[in-house]
Amino acid sequence: MTPPYPVLSTTYKENAKPAHSVSNWTVSRLSAMASCSELNKKELTPEQLSSVPCPTCGVAAGMRCLLHSGGLRTEPHLERKLSAIEAIKGK
Repeated sequence: MTPPYPVLSTTYKENAKPAHSVSNWTVSRLSAMASCSELNKKELTPEQLSSVPCPTCGVAAGMRCLLHSGGLRTEPHLERKLSAIEAIKGK
């Protein structure tokens, strides 16, 4: 007799899902940025990182990124960092 509900596997590994996912677009941008050795050697200042709006959380330039809960993030989202690198590279 089969149960009237779906049976889930009892092993964690089969039911586990990744905590974070990264889009293929982000991965391709990261690989493109890796080829730019000039920008990889120096760290961007917080002012440079916040000089562009964040495409992930939507805050304006000059503002800190937000968590999903509404609090302030300790560092900018990855997409914002990549956008800042592109903006500086274009100057």
